[in-house]
Amino acid sequence: MSTQRKTEKNAHLPPPAIYAHVKWDEGAHLLRYEYHGRTIVTIRIPEGKKFNFRAGSDGLIQSAPLVQQTFLSLETDPVASATATFFLNEQSVVMRPRRAGREEAIVGSAGSSLVYGVNGLYDKQLDLLLDWHGRPWHWLDGRLKALGNGLFSAMLEVELSEIPWILNLRPRYYQQHLGYRHHRPWIRMPNQKAVAGWCSWEAYRRDVSEERILKTADFLGKHFRDYGLEYVQLDDGFQQLPLTIGPKRTLADAWLVPNKEFPSGLKHLADTIKKLGMQPGIWMSADIETIQPSSDGSTCQFMDNDGSPLKAFWMRAVLDCKPQTIARQIKPLYEGIRKLGFTYVKCDQIRHLLADALQEAVRRGLLAEEEAVERFREYMKASREGLGADIYYLASWGVLTETIGCADACRISQDANPQWSAIRMQIIESARWFHSHRILFLNDPDHVCVRTKAEWAASLLSLVSLSGQLFMLSDQIDDYDAQRVRLVQKCLPPLTTSPAETGPVDMHYPAFTWLKQHGAQFQGQLEKTWCEVSDDEARIIAGYHETMDADHPLGSLWAFHLSTSVGQWCVAMRIGTLPLRQSTLSVRHLGLDPAKTYLAFDFWAQKFLGEVRETMKAQSLAVGHCQVIAFREKLDHPQFLACSRHVSMGAVGIQSQHWCGNTLTVNVEGVAGSTETYWIHTSDGRKCISAHIDNDPASPVLSGNCEVAAISVTFSKPAVVLTLVF
Repeated sequence: MSTQRKTEKNAHLPPPAIYAHVKWDEGAHLLRYEYHGRTIVTIRIPEGKKFNFRAGSDGLIQSAPLVQQTFLSLETDPVASATATFFLNEQSVVMRPRRAGREEAIVGSAGSSLVYGVNGLYDKQLDLLLDWHGRPWHWLDGRLKALGNGLFSAMLEVELSEIPWILNLRPRYYQQHLGYRHHRPWIRMPNQKAVAGWCSWEAYRRDVSEERILKTADFLGKHFRDYGLEYVQLDDGFQQLPLTIGPKRTLADAWLVPNKEFPSGLKHLADTIKKLGMQPGIWMSADIETIQPSSDGSTCQFMDNDGSPLKAFWMRAVLDCKPQTIARQIKPLYEGIRKLGFTYVKCDQIRHLLADALQEAVRRGLLAEEEAVERFREYMKASREGLGADIYYLASWGVLTETIGCADACRISQDANPQWSAIRMQIIESARWFHSHRILFLNDPDHVCVRTKAEWAASLLSLVSLSGQLFMLSDQIDDYDAQRVRLVQKCLPPLTTSPAETGPVDMHYPAFTWLKQHGAQFQGQLEKTWCEVSDDEARIIAGYHETMDADHPLGSLWAFHLSTSVGQWCVAMRIGTLPLRQSTLSVRHLGLDPAKTYLAFDFWAQKFLGEVRETMKAQSLAVGHCQVIAFREKLDHPQFLACSRHVSMGAVGIQSQHWCGNTLTVNVEGVAGSTETYWIHTSDGRKCISAHIDNDPASPVLSGNCEVAAISVTFSKPAVVLTLVF
């Protein structure tokens, strides 16, 4: 049977936690690994070489979770090179099989980059991790290559010797090795799209109205829509309180008829937001005030063993989540949301008011643990089915791994606000949970309050944009002064970044240490301003971690490897989670080849930092401040270096660049009416003798000793061509 026919036969089956079959093809001098009906790895051995390899595994590593370790070595011959080719599904990524070590950057990738030194690949659809160790190796390509039929390949060359080269295959990696048992990407993966919007919660709390939401939507449309902001999400405060259900009043009836502050109704709100060129979102909650029994005494409320309603911390009325309750109360609510026209849903408070409630029933002996989890999952499945496959779905308040496979995004931090303690929490939780991002769900670090100190806002906006997390603003219109409007615009849209490292959650750091107990502060205690913090206060907020005394403590150093039609480059980010001292930064720790020469450009300083090889001097940073640096491999001719349009310096707004003869052509896109700057590296003393924006002459401004030319473009149309002759 052919590999293609085997693949078609097994396509409906989940990938098994069993060995890949290893075959030796004498004619092709090829080791072939077959898994789930197709070849996943081939290793070409130099002809005439005597070698050893392990066809299977033995010993304790056969136990669950399964690791298939194979090795390859030469017998007595000198060193020789072999070529390994990996065959992966679409959306596969490079993946270091461990978290960042001391002074190493947290690594992410966007655009199929094959990152220097990252010794693993992860197939998202199969939940299969492959990693290798023991011998020197290097990539033969810069990025994953499309083969057609949804398959991609990656090639590396490894130096073989008598010392074994080890190849590990870890099937069901996230599901079994990391313990996320509901992760079944062969059934459903989270939506991979980049998401940016605005949420009303930290702007107005419950003091929301139809007028305020639509006025905000109009402002967002004028200032941010063309830059990539899509959603306007109404949060808590629109519903009629108290929320009650009874014999003739379902959960849908209680939620979908708003209070008097929304006189035109929720459908009118959704339709109007769409007319403004945005997409409408809405908040839902598991909170219910009272549940009245039916005339026959039956109820969908969870009852204690003495017949009274189940009560515990924060709980009022708790749905029992039995099949009849799911069918009558839950699914119709979410079907109703879809019919009203909302395309984004935030399902909130499902931890304390639903998951914790069901666990309370377990503590009291009313439910078995497995049944409690299953009832919660039935709630999530019903809400997903009611919404349909296309509505973007955020599960909120607590990292709820039971939502995997149902929700597209999940909150990984507590409620944020403009204070440094909250912003630092968002940065650290982004680091702690980066391994889950775009694999289990899109990470949501909670909304960004740009009314904070401008430098802190720049740090958080940059990180959320570059890491590609859920990008949701939450401020009032008056908070967006000219400076903050430009900060936001330069970070929109967020990228579609995936993690390039994996491993268990680091629990050596305290989570949410800054938080006070919740309670009445939810109502009427909006954090409108921010307070400066001293270095000592910042250390107290941070708590202790093993890396506190490092040049770059946990969460303060990131490296995002980007690949587009413009080329491949790395954007490194340093954040003052604590005061960062002057230091020497190794490019190897960023996932860059120390044998190459790079051109470094600082985005927020708009400054060329010169050529870098092996190391660079890193400046000190105050608490909350950041530095975002693009590293591009130096070419032997003039090249695009950076732009002011987006913090990625090329992933947004740069369509292509082409060097021919003595002419560099760069195709760029921008927002009508905006003015952006484009920096070109002139390369080894070449002189720019003419420049044009489309057909109009331009006057590049030279900086440094004529190394870099800056061209300013005011966009009267969406796309222009920059032409520079040297």
